Amino acid sequence: MSAPLILIDLPIHQRWMRHVFSGISAYTQEHTDWSFTFVPNELSLKDILRTLPSPDALLTHNSSFPDKGLLQVSVEAEGSCSVQTDQVEVGRLACEHLLERGLRNLLVLNTGDLNKTKRHQRVQGILDRAREAAVPVQVFDHGPRTRTRGTWRLEDQFADVEELLRELPRPCGLIGCDADHSLRALMICGQAGLRVPEDVAVVSCADDDAVFTQTRPSLSAVVHNQIEVGYEAAARLHALLEGKDGPLRTTIPPAYVASRGSTDWTVTGDPFCEQVLRYIRDHVGENLKVAELAGIFHVSERTLVRRFQSHLGRSPVKEIARARIEAAKILLFSTQKPLSEIALDCGFSGQPHFQREIKQATGMTPGELRRR
Repeated sequence: MSAPLILIDLPIHQRWMRHVFSGISAYTQEHTDWSFTFVPNELSLKDILRTLPSPDALLTHNSSFPDKGLLQVSVEAEGSCSVQTDQVEVGRLACEHLLERGLRNLLVLNTGDLNKTKRHQRVQGILDRAREAAVPVQVFDHGPRTRTRGTWRLEDQFADVEELLRELPRPCGLIGCDADHSLRALMICGQAGLRVPEDVAVVSCADDDAVFTQTRPSLSAVVHNQIEVGYEAAARLHALLEGKDGPLRTTIPPAYVASRGSTDWTVTGDPFCEQVLRYIRDHVGENLKVAELAGIFHVSERTLVRRFQSHLGRSPVKEIARARIEAAKILLFSTQKPLSEIALDCGFSGQPHFQREIKQATGMTPGELRRR
């Protein structure tokens, strides 16, 4: 019996979709003997089906192709059977990132070329998390210039954003629902004379690390688990080919927030605590102790603990543990380093300590977290 032929209708020329296809390939190597054929950019799906031998199934970035006899899974798109990033959780994670930094005035830039439904889902997640924290949020869709002129010119939109940022209490946080417009937000802050992150901390709901790591400051962003999206899409298609039932819609949570220069600031109301927090983040791989921190900053341990409790609501010990866990999660998702090496890089005393702390913080072992 010949191997099933899977038609790939995905824009794999785009960098993020190549990560999705990496997940599809990984599943195929582990579980199937599929062969693939691809829809070229210049051809439509209908065109390619006229010229190809009939494929057994389809993985597509579009809504379900209206061929009821062709098994199909939509990837990062709505369809009769689909696998997508959990956009609500993307918004929640972006909001949580700013809340962890003590920001209590938030602006959401709900603009850009991203599918409107996905943007609205991200905004929903942001608003849900902010509501839980009793933090006010302003959502910008369009401003007075846009309304007055009846146009959607970018220069009008961003002039309105600049005006709104000038009026917000500082420091504040800005969440961009779209990667390109998050970059624009950095430019707007510069034009307005606002310091990033001291006056405005900026985080994007989608990452483009090749670009975001090169901006000044570098731009923090939610990293989506695109390899897992591809892997799960292939698993769903495999089940359909074998006649098995399963969920019609599967959502994959984002991986983590890549914390970069645009949010490298924690608002405490106490410059001393902010200095100590920055030191902890910069030296997370060291075996930091409260006594050592107190000595470096020329205060008693009791004073250090008291000021942390007063301004952050947590002790220096808990902050060190939190910083280690966040650093470890990034390495788990973004590298293939052995767990023992990650444990040492993030300041844990050893792998057992690392396993225990990650399990307590996330409910999963480091291995389970990485596989997710």
